Amino acid sequence: GTLFHATYVDSNWVFEKRVIKDVFTSKSLCLLFRIQTITDVTTSLSERYLKIEKVLSAIPLGTASAESIASGKKGNPALGGYDCVLWTGDALRALSKEGLIDLQGQSVDSVMDLARSLAGPEDAKSMVGKDFGGLTIM
Repeated sequence: GTLFHATYVDSNWVFEKRVIKDVFTSKSLCLLFRIQTITDVTTSLSERYLKIEKVLSAIPLGTASAESIASGKKGNPALGGYDCVLWTGDALRALSKEGLIDLQGQSVDSVMDLARSLAGPEDAKSMVGKDFGGLTIM
């Protein structure tokens, strides 16, 4: 598959796209959350993939994200006040707006709140410095 992600590199947020063979070997993944299975038969899988890639690559990165503005949520201060979780909210919003995913009547905020509740402790700062089998949270 392909991993789409917002990544902090050299003090800048960049859109990351990379091929992965086994999502379970990721050193940065904290939650695998299925939103939808692509079953659209009106377009080819490659066409659908290209549309998804185009939408995701166009999402603005940084503190002016729609997710942080809409929800009032703040990103990691050590990463410029932004993080990949905020980008994920923006990604869901953009994909839903373009009709590429169906949130089954749920708002992006409710999906993100559920995902946050499943991803770890409410105070993620308590995880800083903990070792997760080769991954240390910084």
